[in-house]
Amino acid sequence: MLATTAGAAPELITHDREGALVPPNDAESIAAVLTRWARDRAHLAELSRAARRRALAFPTWHETAATIRAYLLGLAA
Repeated sequence: MLATTAGAAPELITHDREGALVPPNDAESIAAVLTRWARDRAHLAELSRAARRRALAFPTWHETAATIRAYLLGLAA
């Protein structure tokens, strides 16, 4: 995954573990990351596996909605 350091992306992506974080509007950094990934497919594959592991560790939308629903029902009770 390729994202910028702006916003919430750094909360989800650790640079060079699940993907890459680059400064906003930095075309040279984007090009450097894409070039590295194109040249080092094994590294790209490991990033992909790590990103999937991290994504699977997060609750699903259904689980999140159920938690929120339970909380709201508790407040209403």
